[in-house]
Amino acid sequence: MKHVTRLVEDVSGVTSANGPPPPPVSGARKLDIFAVALVILAIAAIGAKNIQRTAPLELLNVSYDPTRELYKSINLRFADNYETGAGIQVLVKQSHGGSSRQARSGVAVSISLFVPRAARLKVAELVVTEERIVREKLGSDPQCTAVHIHDLEGELFFGSAPELERHLENAVRIAQEQGVRYIVLRLKRLRNPDAVCLERLEHFLRDTRDQGLTILLAGVRPDLLESFRRLRFQNWFPNDQIFSEEDEVDSATLKAVRRAYDLLGRRNTCKHCAADESQVVRRRAAYYLV
Repeated sequence: MKHVTRLVEDVSGVTSANGPPPPPVSGARKLDIFAVALVILAIAAIGAKNIQRTAPLELLNVSYDPTRELYKSINLRFADNYETGAGIQVLVKQSHGGSSRQARSGVAVSISLFVPRAARLKVAELVVTEERIVREKLGSDPQCTAVHIHDLEGELFFGSAPELERHLENAVRIAQEQGVRYIVLRLKRLRNPDAVCLERLEHFLRDTRDQGLTILLAGVRPDLLESFRRLRFQNWFPNDQIFSEEDEVDSATLKAVRRAYDLLGRRNTCKHCAADESQVVRRRAAYYLV
């Protein structure tokens, strides 16, 4: 029993009441103990890593419904190759349920964000100034009661149809309030016309004709002009009220404005541009600036 007690005391470093204290631990022995501790920690780390590897690595493959069967085969081959190369088991789960519905939702969100921005039409009222310049109307410019000129810019597709209709109706309302019978629409900066907007434009032209208003279309681009031809606008809309896009200095807009004043003739009672000899000269010399 005494030998056992002495052995415990030697190992633990505790002083025994029945004998002398153990000798101090040497520096070499301390190094041996530290090395043993490092080995034990390394073994524990390796064991923990091996324990972690027993659980397979999980991946989630999200795709569309039509690719469900394809990815079943791809997922299995990927897992086998990854385990062979990296030594790690991989479990690939699939999530294809409702993917088509999710895709439709994503498309709907994209459209809801894009259409309002793309559908914005920019409409500006233009005037003929005393300096013989056709430009955007300023707040200080007098209101012309003879001819109204509107410049439209933007994408002419179904998303912009309500805004196009609103601007056209507003132009007619202002013209009727001021007794204006001639309206020039500058269409040079309208792009990508589709059937919806063309139908709205056709209704507008037919309605204004029945109301006694004369609409002149200026700067009509080739694609819009071709759409007019296919829809047989020429059968009911006067060809001399359509002015095709031009690159010349004497632009289609100026020709349309001059045509409007020619049709108005001596009936012009506008204080701003009443027809007289000087006005005739002004119409001939006018140039465009926007």
